[in-house]
Amino acid sequence: MTNDVAKPHIGISYPSGFPEYYINDIFESIKSPGLKIDIRKEEPAIFASVEWMVPTFFAVYLLKPYFESFLAEAGKDHYLLLKKGLKELAKRVKGIGARTIVSSQSPDKVAKNNDQSKIFSISIQTKSGRIIKLLFDNTLSEEDWDEAIDTLFEYVAENYNNPLQGKLVEFTEGFRKEEYVQYYVIIDKETKRIKFYDDMGIIKLHRENP
Repeated sequence: MTNDVAKPHIGISYPSGFPEYYINDIFESIKSPGLKIDIRKEEPAIFASVEWMVPTFFAVYLLKPYFESFLAEAGKDHYLLLKKGLKELAKRVKGIGARTIVSSQSPDKVAKNNDQSKIFSISIQTKSGRIIKLLFDNTLSEEDWDEAIDTLFEYVAENYNNPLQGKLVEFTEGFRKEEYVQYYVIIDKETKRIKFYDDMGIIKLHRENP
């Protein structure tokens, strides 16, 4: 493999107080020779940010070395295995509740119509290094979540094969292009299809759903 093997291919973070046995078998199911997984237990933290941008309790990160070094040699079989593992993880944590705490002076800062999961998200690094964060609507079904994972994975695979064309380029046309800008993907409640937003777009959506 290339020198990228020294870097994590996949990052996973989850709450320090969460029982390991609940998800250990999922971690085991995606292990493979040469695959470097960085698993971190995170302590509770306070974030001053728009809800949509706050890190979820369970967060999975698929990084460039996964696509450019590991997957190039391991082949698409692991890609399918990884999708299966992520769908199972999503299924297990879907019903876990979360509560947002705000200052007593600013009780209206919580978006009452924000149904995006505070528990689970998947972030994927594109060929250009851009991070795209997939959010999951709690009011939608497991099948809707699975379909969103399948679709975004399809778009990302296309992006690594041809970074100048494809769905990611099409759906993010006109977005802010600064390297530090993260993109967000939300499942539309009506069409059940994924929609893309940049940081300004997600802030606007937040304001439109008070």
